[in-house]
Amino acid sequence: TVHSRSACASAQGCARAGGSAVGARGSMATLHINLRDVTLHDAGHYFLTVQYVTRDGDEKKVRTEVSVKTNKPEFKNRTFSFEVRAPGGVLDEAELQFGTFLVVRSERESKPTGEKAAIKGTAKLAGLCSKQLADLAPKLAAGEVSEYIELTHPDGAPIGTLVAELRMDMPPGITLRASDEQLAGSTYEVVVRSAVNLAGLTGGGLSELGAPARAVSG
Repeated sequence: TVHSRSACASAQGCARAGGSAVGARGSMATLHINLRDVTLHDAGHYFLTVQYVTRDGDEKKVRTEVSVKTNKPEFKNRTFSFEVRAPGGVLDEAELQFGTFLVVRSERESKPTGEKAAIKGTAKLAGLCSKQLADLAPKLAAGEVSEYIELTHPDGAPIGTLVAELRMDMPPGITLRASDEQLAGSTYEVVVRSAVNLAGLTGGGLSELGAPARAVSG
């Protein structure tokens, strides 16, 4: 077997590289999210999104399917899992952004008899709520968390609520723990933004929503 020196100069170098990869992997935890009890003020065709966004731009996005017309949508695709940073068992500073989108100008695509018709339309941001994941660390360290999410329209008006069930799986040998700052007192923040960051979930067309508004309570 021929080994390329450009890829790995020596067996010792390979061992170091392998150790670094394992270490980086070991700093990642798995966050499980289940969305339920969605109640919105107005009936419509909705879908939900969840984004994980770090300060340095790491981002993960998931979404549900589009609901039938209702103000209490129930989704089949409502449980998600993705990796989040947790170096040394402490959650990295990152936001969880919960979004609700309304599909407007809906049309039902023709389908053969017996098949469910697809909903067509333009997705517009109806409401958003952002939570600091690190603030939830003390609760997550104790087990599953049922977090009440209040959704707010870009104009500042409340549009509905949902419950997000959150659970964290840590790598073997690492225990989730809160930092001294997190134990000193968590903060709660609702952030209403333009949907620029969410455009990738809908195919674009959301930047016209305008400047973000921000409301904070401590």
